[in-house]
Amino acid sequence: MEEDIILANFPKKFQTKETADLFMVLIMYRLKRGGRAGVVLPDGFLFGEGVKTEIKKKLLSEFDLHTIVRLPNGVFAPYTGISTNLLFFDNAKPTEKIDFYQVPLPEGLKNGFTKTRPFKMEHLEGAKKWWDNRDNGDLNAYTVTIEEIKKSRI
Repeated sequence: MEEDIILANFPKKFQTKETADLFMVLIMYRLKRGGRAGVVLPDGFLFGEGVKTEIKKKLLSEFDLHTIVRLPNGVFAPYTGISTNLLFFDNAKPTEKIDFYQVPLPEGLKNGFTKTRPFKMEHLEGAKKWWDNRDNGDLNAYTVTIEEIKKSRI
């Protein structure tokens, strides 16, 4: 949670005490035309009311949120157990579609990663292969168009 004095640095519709929200707004305002960003955010970041709705509108209408990689529980254990996503976007054009990739849990892990069974780079191999060839039929991937997002009010 941020202090009130910090909020004065943000447009009224984006003022919130949620640090992650302010961080995302700052990235959007500072990202140069043609620039690219990758951000780790809590799962569900794009869902919510108030400021979150305004952030999502700006992100989808002014940036190309082209990819979301959904990470399993415990990736950042023991520091946090919350699920997280990797958002990748460009400051080039409005979003037309979003490609999603759900990183699966490896065999033998039912409840996610832990301090003793940590997340490793090898767990991203499927996502890396998919990234370069998104039409490869990977069962962990799917695409949602902006029209579908608007219809469902995601």
